[in-house]
Amino acid sequence: LEDHTDEVLFVVFSPCGTRLASCSRDLTTVIFRLRPSQGSCSSASSASTKCVEGSSGVDPVFEREAVLSHQTAPCRAVWWPVSPYTTLAVSTEDAGWQGASKVEIWEVLPQEGRSCNPEEAGSAVPPIVDGLPVGLGARCLFQCQNRPFDIYAAVCPWPPPAVANPGEDEQLCCLAGWAVFRENERYVQWLSVWPGPHHSEFRPGVEPPGGGGLPDGAAAGVGTPVPLARLRLEGEMNYLHCLEVGPPSEGRRILAMTGST
Repeated sequence: LEDHTDEVLFVVFSPCGTRLASCSRDLTTVIFRLRPSQGSCSSASSASTKCVEGSSGVDPVFEREAVLSHQTAPCRAVWWPVSPYTTLAVSTEDAGWQGASKVEIWEVLPQEGRSCNPEEAGSAVPPIVDGLPVGLGARCLFQCQNRPFDIYAAVCPWPPPAVANPGEDEQLCCLAGWAVFRENERYVQWLSVWPGPHHSEFRPGVEPPGGGGLPDGAAAGVGTPVPLARLRLEGEMNYLHCLEVGPPSEGRRILAMTGST
């Protein structure tokens, strides 16, 4: 796969193995799809059922399906864990100036009526809300700031599984960094819990300046994105990165690497 024009920073397969997201310093995330004759992910597929079978002895062939464009380099992507695996959250770098790092939720558009090769699709897909980035064969649904940039997004159910069914797509949300402070010789990292695209509280668009309002419902403007909650993580290191949320049985636990500048 030679579609990027600069360094590749991160790659990740969709849970069923038929799509591959590739993040690069050329400011794009390219989505590759397994050639349809070799496999597909239907709505009946699950993360535990791999759609790519190696028994045929034929090497899989991936074709470019979509291109996501970003303001700064994408450094990590995570697939929404629900079939047919067409939604993903992408985290971008800060590029040396505060506020540039973002978390974006993207949706790969259906194949019907468009080419698998974005260059043959004719034009970029217009944003659903002004200010969102545009893509080829994909649409950006949501964008928020991410502080610091190396928090990286994670997908989790909200409320936690002890209250809600962890398998319900309607409960899935996205974690992003909100702020980091130093208090009493310790560091406090705040995370925003943003509703996912199928959550009843989801609002497409761009987080407004100032943090998108308060999770207790304080207005940030009618129709603008608002986080459901903010989580406080306290530790001895001044930043966290590579967030992961525990499996359904351990859904209240957050795993993160720590670092110090």
